[in-house]
Amino acid sequence: MKKTFKYLCIALMITGILAGVGVSAISVNYVDLKIPAFQQLYTSATKKKTSDNRQKMRQVAASHAVRAKIFTDSGYTRYEQLVTDKDVTFGGNSATPGDTWFVMQTVGVQLTSTSFYGNWFVD
Repeated sequence: MKKTFKYLCIALMITGILAGVGVSAISVNYVDLKIPAFQQLYTSATKKKTSDNRQKMRQVAASHAVRAKIFTDSGYTRYEQLVTDKDVTFGGNSATPGDTWFVMQTVGVQLTSTSFYGNWFVD
């Protein structure tokens, strides 16, 4: 739990520093996000993307293996399995400015919901 809190604090500090120097960055932190059982999808809220950078996700912890797919106004990426403590960069469609969101599900069928802790780097 201390490790998870440490990473979330670091992500918040980095976001604050970047916001202070005039860099447009959107980072969404998730603490105990519940992904439904039986490979049902979790769908995020829509965010407005302004840059043409590829989107990333970082998994700090999860109770089961998860994968995510990014959607934009112009299409979507393929599913990418998230790896603990590593940034996963999504494909070219994730770089399109405009409305964007993601869906997340477990890699295999799970009988219980999955808890996810991590970050979504939009811009």
